[in-house]
Formats: sequence, structure tokens, C-alpha cells
Amino acid sequence: MALVALKTYYVREMIAVLVIFSALFGIVALVVLGFFALDRVRQRTFACARASAVWLVRRAASSSAAIIEDCRKDGSTICIHGPSTIQ
Repeated sequence: MALVALKTYYVREMIAVLVIFSALFGIVALVVLGFFALDRVRQRTFACARASAVWLVRRAASSSAAIIEDCRKDGSTICIHGPSTIQ
């Protein structure tokens, strides 16, 4: 009778350990999945921001080139500042 009780105790302990480690593994898996999802979102966000920044820089460059060209056509030196006046 004592041998049966000892084996039953051992089985209960093994099942408890299995449940605990399964829960811990699930929590770790969810944390890793969360980091993976955040990384994917970060990659897409930076890719979108980079594309927008490139568009904005190109637009600003073309706009400033047009403004400088207009100033040169007018012969005005007021809108063209040298590096010494910009702070």
C-alpha cells in the first residue's frame, strides 16, 4: 500500500512540474512573440517614415532651388544669404 501511495505522489509531483514549466514556457513564448511583433511594427514604421522623409527632402530641395533661381533672375541679393549671416 505504501508503494502505491509513493508512486501516486511521484506522478502528482511530475504533473505539477509539467504544468508549471508549461506555463513558464507559454509566458516566455508570448514575450518573445511580443518582441517579434514590435520589431515588425518598428521596421514598417521606419520604412514609411524614411519614404516620407525622402519625399520631403526632395520637395524642399526643388522648392529652394526654385526660390534661389527666382532671386537670381530678379537680381536680388537680399534673399541669398552667405554662410556668415546664418546662425
